[in-house]
Amino acid sequence: VCQKAIMKTLAFSSLSCKYLDDILSLAKENYYKAIEWDLNFIPPTISKKRLDYITDYIHNESIQISVHLPYSYIEIAHSDLEFQEYSVSVIKEYLKFASKLGSIHAIIHVGACENSNDTIALESLEELSRMAFNCGIKLCLENSIYGLTENGAFLREALRISNLFLCLDTGHCNVVSQNNTSYLQMLQTLMNKCVHSHIYKTEDEKYNHIPFNSLDELIDSKVMSILLKSNCNWFTMELDNYINQVSQKTIVEDFFIYNQKL
Repeated sequence: VCQKAIMKTLAFSSLSCKYLDDILSLAKENYYKAIEWDLNFIPPTISKKRLDYITDYIHNESIQISVHLPYSYIEIAHSDLEFQEYSVSVIKEYLKFASKLGSIHAIIHVGACENSNDTIALESLEELSRMAFNCGIKLCLENSIYGLTENGAFLREALRISNLFLCLDTGHCNVVSQNNTSYLQMLQTLMNKCVHSHIYKTEDEKYNHIPFNSLDELIDSKVMSILLKSNCNWFTMELDNYINQVSQKTIVEDFFIYNQKL
């Protein structure tokens, strides 16, 4: 892959902000032209006035938007079909909201709970990916550190769905690959479906996201090497701390410049 031919989109993550105005202003102050908006605790129905304010800002500032779909208190792979149907209906409402925002990608978690079923997960992803496609959105399945998506066989099967893509979470990759030496090798076979990524070094035992702190750490990262060879062009600084987002963004920019010179 010729890295110079792929436009890199570095995105601000709303994880570090509670209020919408903070998200927009911090992204602007730090020269982000893209935002990944975490919708986990955001209602999919907001006032027209508020929606117009958001969409006007996005348009006026030429901001690209992707969303992270909610992941708490729902599970589209649940073996309890009543709860599964409810969860799918919730995601559908958020996809409609994401469409109004003009979202490019929508990131989804699946199969994190003990009662998850892989067949039900695949059926749900098939249904939701079709709806996302009809909304002009690429639905992206995120790899996780537990549940169905830490399993390479499930990821491979899920990504056979034509309208489903991969969100590669580098921190989750590093955690899983510590106990599964073939995990990164398996991921290499899926990179043709990777269009979105979450960039950070690792996730600790308290689920905190730990940043890359130097250019050397990025250069030495096996998962970043895999990601760099893909056609992925969206890189979210998925860190809980705003200061860490700012410092890591600079390092990631240096990393791309370094690789262009090779």
